[in-house]
Amino acid sequence: MEQLLLTLMGPVKFLTAMWLFWWLVKRLWHEYYMASKDPTCDAPLPPGSMGLPIVGETLAFLSQGSKYYEDKFRIYGRLFMTHLLGKATVRVRGSDNLHKILHGEEEIVSFQYPKTITNILGKHTLVQARGQNHVVLRKRMTSAFTHAALEGYLPIITDKVRDAIRKWCGQPNTNTFRAMQELVCQMNVSVLCGFHYDEDEISEITGLIYDIDKGIIALPINLPGTAYRKALEAGQKLREKIASSIQMKAKLSPEADKPDCLRKLMDSDESYFGDNVDFHEIVADNAFDLLVLGFGTLSSACTSVVLHLSKNPAVVERIEEELESAGLADPNVPIIHSNIGALHYVNYVVKEILRLSPPVTASFRKVVKTFVLDGMQIPAGWTVLFSIKDTMTFSEHYKDSDLFDPERFSPGRREDKQGGRYNFPVFGGGQRACPGKFLAMMILQILVIELVRLTRWELLEPDNIRIQTLPVPHPVGGLPVKFTSIIGEEEVDENQNIKRVE
Repeated sequence: MEQLLLTLMGPVKFLTAMWLFWWLVKRLWHEYYMASKDPTCDAPLPPGSMGLPIVGETLAFLSQGSKYYEDKFRIYGRLFMTHLLGKATVRVRGSDNLHKILHGEEEIVSFQYPKTITNILGKHTLVQARGQNHVVLRKRMTSAFTHAALEGYLPIITDKVRDAIRKWCGQPNTNTFRAMQELVCQMNVSVLCGFHYDEDEISEITGLIYDIDKGIIALPINLPGTAYRKALEAGQKLREKIASSIQMKAKLSPEADKPDCLRKLMDSDESYFGDNVDFHEIVADNAFDLLVLGFGTLSSACTSVVLHLSKNPAVVERIEEELESAGLADPNVPIIHSNIGALHYVNYVVKEILRLSPPVTASFRKVVKTFVLDGMQIPAGWTVLFSIKDTMTFSEHYKDSDLFDPERFSPGRREDKQGGRYNFPVFGGGQRACPGKFLAMMILQILVIELVRLTRWELLEPDNIRIQTLPVPHPVGGLPVKFTSIIGEEEVDENQNIKRVE
């Protein structure tokens, strides 16, 4: 018996020693970051945990998605500290907190991608630019999203949406998320860059961009088979793909080309960017950026349109009534920009979809100067990750927040305008507000209108819908749907008018 106890004591001592060692390492890891508290600021650090050594809480974040943040906010309140993707991070929600961060650009925070992401996207993009370069790039880009420009894009977008819907109606089932990715890719290629690719090329580019999207938020491990390595390889292939298109576009005179976003940039005065910057590299990086950065978010939002309208048939009926009152129920009646502005309920529906399913759930800034939120310090050198989705989810100003209620945006309620300007922060704000937000809204409104005018759809797996939050929110499995035309057999004339075939 004594020998048996002595035999067992060896493993027990070993396991106890290992446990104590692990506990000590975790404690030292935690204390290391506690020591990074700014001694010149009297405010304490936010509550929370730094997780495991090196990896922090990254694994929990990647595996749990939005549930990770929601649980933390319920425990700690409006902000908490954590360690994600190699950075000490404070996660924040609340309209007033977002206001302070978004309007503190270059004073208390700055936007800067990690080098690992810059390696994928390029270093001369609008989102990466700072100072005078950012001012010049943003001015050129936003000139492509004026009222007049949007009017010019509208018929192109409408044709792309209609063509896509007709294709979906001819299929036994449609993977909605993949279909929306291809539709968004077509619109980005045509509307933003003025490139021309056939259907097979669009499918190839869609796959490349999706790999890039996944790699951007993956652990930056550059080994064969990893998401990050796949993103680097996909980025290189995409750059090669669009290089010839840029060269062809450069040969056109401004008068012969379309006034798209990329053309606006190409017509810029190169001297604005200084002598140390290759202007051709700026054009290439921003063409890449135009195709990639709006791809995932708009695909996510378009998929959410189908999902939320499927769950709310009464809302579809209200849209039909509004289209009838506006004289737009007939699919042959063209949509013009003033029509969209008059469809108030359609606008409320789109905003409610974005409130419940924002395609960008959060964004980040690097803290350059220690500041205080909710009585707690955010130390210089840390990352502040501000939550868009949770700011709206936990907002006290949205009545019955979990319900799909487009009327909350009506003049009598205006719940989005209560509690500060960032109670509906879907498109960000400050110097880095989304420059294409009006284009995105118009695309979503056109999609809603044409879906209701042309088709009915049925979720094929209505009881098996789970939302995956990374790289962008989307249904697991892509949301299989059966689309059916409601105008019978049809043909399309040279003016894109839809005619019944008797």
